[in-house]
Amino acid sequence: PEISPVCSVQTENYLLGCTMAEILVRLTPDGGKILVCAGSENTPANAEMVQGLETYLSRQVQKREIHKIYYGYSHDEIKRLYTQLLKVFQKEKIRACCSVTARGSIQLARALEETGLAGRIPAIGSDIFPQNIDSLRRDVFQNLIFKNPYQQGWKAAERLFQYIFRIRRTKGEVLRIKGEVVFQSSIPMYK
Repeated sequence: PEISPVCSVQTENYLLGCTMAEILVRLTPDGGKILVCAGSENTPANAEMVQGLETYLSRQVQKREIHKIYYGYSHDEIKRLYTQLLKVFQKEKIRACCSVTARGSIQLARALEETGLAGRIPAIGSDIFPQNIDSLRRDVFQNLIFKNPYQQGWKAAERLFQYIFRIRRTKGEVLRIKGEVVFQSSIPMYK
C-alpha cells in the first residue's frame, strides 16, 4: 500500500472478449445460448474479457443468452467447474462455448469430450500450452486466444529497467499488449 506500482502490463482483455464473441457469432449464425467459463469475478483480466464478450453480443440483432460459470483457482473450485460444465451440457442446449482462462479451458475441453460435444459445437480456449494445442489440433477447440505473456514480460522488464536507471520515471501507467487468435494452421508460429 505504501508503494505505487511502476506500471501494469496487461493484454487488451476487453478487445479479446469482443473478438471471442465475434468468432462465436460467426460460427453460430442461427443464434443460441453461449456458455462462458468466466474465471473469477474479482480478477480484472477475467472481468474485462467477459465484459467485452457481453458488450459485443449485446450489439447483435439476434440477442444471445449467456450462461456464465464463475470459479476460483483452488483445486476444489476447478473440480466444481468441471462438474458444473457436465451438468450444463447435459441439461441445456448450448450452441457455443468459450473460456477466458487457461484452467477453464482444460476443464471445458474435458467436459466437451466427456459429453460427446467436442467438434460438434464451436469452442474457444484461452492461452497456449500443450493440452490446448492438442485440443485445437483435434477440433475440440476451433480457436485459442493467445494473451502474449512473453511480450508482457518483456515490456514489464523494459519499463522496470527504464525506471531503475531513471530513463523513465512515470508511475502507475497501464500498458496494453495485443493478443492474437490462434488457428490450427498457425500452431507452428507458437512453438
